[in-house]
Amino acid sequence: MIDNTKSSDARPEDSLASLLELPGVLAGMVATEEGLPLAARLRSELDEDALAAAAAVLGRLGAKALNAADQGALGLLVLDASKFRFMVRPLAVGYLMVVTDPSTEPDPVAEQMSSTVMELDRATAELVKDHTA
Repeated sequence: MIDNTKSSDARPEDSLASLLELPGVLAGMVATEEGLPLAARLRSELDEDALAAAAAVLGRLGAKALNAADQGALGLLVLDASKFRFMVRPLAVGYLMVVTDPSTEPDPVAEQMSSTVMELDRATAELVKDHTA
């Protein structure tokens, strides 16, 4: 993926840039429900395709588990692993996943993810509106 560092465009990569400004954030990824990468900002040697697949799998499994337990829709899934923390939120086009260091405080990341989801969903709605007009 192209890593555009300018913030004047309304590109998904630009929305992800604010996430990477947070301490401990290693990657931000927008993936389709099928696990295809749409946008990525990676600060480390993480594999973009693997992250996109992981975002889709984690998002679907989280949503399925909540649905089976009759707990409503997926809001934020947080999975702690030994080397990383994976945080996944649904988007209109798929999923937003952020990878952090496991010791990173999750609350500021979760707050920024909420803002990023709103930005990305608004941009997606504008694209659909422009395409159908």
